[in-house]
Amino acid sequence: MEIELTAVAGLAVLAVLAVLAVSASLMLGERLLGRDTQPDSVEEINRTDGGRLWADRWLPEGTRRGVVVTCHGIGSNRHHFDLLPEVSFVQALRAAGYEVWNVDLRGHGRGRAILEEPWSFDDHVEVDVPAILAAACTTSGAEAVHWVGHSMGGLVALVHAALHPDDTRMASLCTLGAPVDSEPGWSLRWTIALFGPIARRLAHLPAHWPTRAVALAALPLPLRSDRIALHQFSAKGLRAMAWRVVEPISTRAVLQLATIWEPGGLRSADGHVSYRQLLQRLEVPLCVVAAQGDSLARLEELAPILDMTGSGAPHFEAIAMANGASSDLCHASLLAGKHAPADVFPRVLAWLDQRTQMA
Repeated sequence: MEIELTAVAGLAVLAVLAVLAVSASLMLGERLLGRDTQPDSVEEINRTDGGRLWADRWLPEGTRRGVVVTCHGIGSNRHHFDLLPEVSFVQALRAAGYEVWNVDLRGHGRGRAILEEPWSFDDHVEVDVPAILAAACTTSGAEAVHWVGHSMGGLVALVHAALHPDDTRMASLCTLGAPVDSEPGWSLRWTIALFGPIARRLAHLPAHWPTRAVALAALPLPLRSDRIALHQFSAKGLRAMAWRVVEPISTRAVLQLATIWEPGGLRSADGHVSYRQLLQRLEVPLCVVAAQGDSLARLEELAPILDMTGSGAPHFEAIAMANGASSDLCHASLLAGKHAPADVFPRVLAWLDQRTQMA
C-alpha cells in the first residue's frame, strides 16, 4: 500500500512539473517568438455566408507590376509566406514590384479567434476564394490578380478555377506542393490509421498547442516526416514555424482532403464530384512547382497533372538537386526553409514576371 501511494505521489509530482514546464515554455515563447508582421494595412474581407476573412496588404517597392494573393495550406496561416525577414516570399514579391495580399483562410490566423462550425475544403473553394478575389480586385483596382498557393492554398484556387472557368479575376495560378492525387508516405499512413477514427469524433484538431509547447526546444535535427524535414530549417526558422504558423485543423476539411489518397483523387465533400476530372476545364495560366523531397506532393506524381488540364502551355517547375537546387526540399521547406529564397522564390518570380509581360 505504501509503495502504491509513493508511486501515485511521484506521478502527481511529475504531472505538476510537466504542467509548470509547459506553462513556462508558452509564456517565454510568447515573449521571444510572438512576433507579428507590420503590413501597410490589414484588410477585412466579407464573405457571402456572413463570415469574415483577413489579409495583410503589402504595397510594392517602386512601380506596381501586379497584384499577388498568397494563400497558405491546411493547419497553417499567412506567416508561412512571411516567416522571417530573411525567409519571406511576401517580401521577395514586394521587392520585385508586386502588391501582395497575404491571406488567412477561415479559422486560421486572425480568424482563429472566431468560433466557427467545422468547415470543409469546399467552403474555401466556393466562399473564401471568390471573396478574396473580389476584395483584392476592388481595393487594388486590378481587373485580375495572380494567385500563389502552398499545398491546400493552391488546391482551393485550382479547384475554384476549374469549377468556374468564366471567373476572369484570376490572372494566373502558381501552386507549390499542391497534390491532386497521390500516395501517402509511411508516416502519413500510420497517422491516418491511428488518428482517423479520433478525428471523425472531433470538430477541430488543436495542432497548434503541441507545437507551441515545444517551440523553444525545436532543433534542426536530421529527422523528417511526410511534411517536414527538420534539418532544412535554421533553428530560428524552425522555432518560428512551430510558434507562429501551425493552426487548428477542421476535421471536415482534413477528411475531405484525405480523398486525395483514394482512387479517383480529390473529391467534393458529398463525394459526387471528382475534381481531378474537372481539371480539363481549367483555362487560367498554370505553374506547378514540385520538390524532389516532398513526400506529400511527390514530384513524379505532380508532373502528369499538367496533361490533365485545359490550361494553355502549363509550366512545371521541378525543385531538385539534380536541377541545381541546394537541397531536395520537403513540403514545408518548399516555402519557408532556409534554401527557399535561393531555390524557389526566383523561379516563381520569373514565371510571374513572364505572365505580367504577356498580359
